[in-house]
Amino acid sequence: MNNSQDHPAHQRAQELAHLKEDFPAFRIWQETTGERIRLVAVRRHHGISPHTVVTADAAELRAALSSTRSATAGP
Repeated sequence: MNNSQDHPAHQRAQELAHLKEDFPAFRIWQETTGERIRLVAVRRHHGISPHTVVTADAAELRAALSSTRSATAGP
């Protein structure tokens, strides 16, 4: 039986892929320093806010970037 679907690294990789897909206005990647894992998002274009978000929590990153989407959405 293959449990790779349940592995935390696999889940993080899937979440990272979803974040990249959902927020194309940002360059998003994962940084690992020692045992710490952080997600980093940096805007791709001038005028998008926030410029940068750094967090260990994918839900927090999604919330920060979601507020950008609604703030920049046109009529």
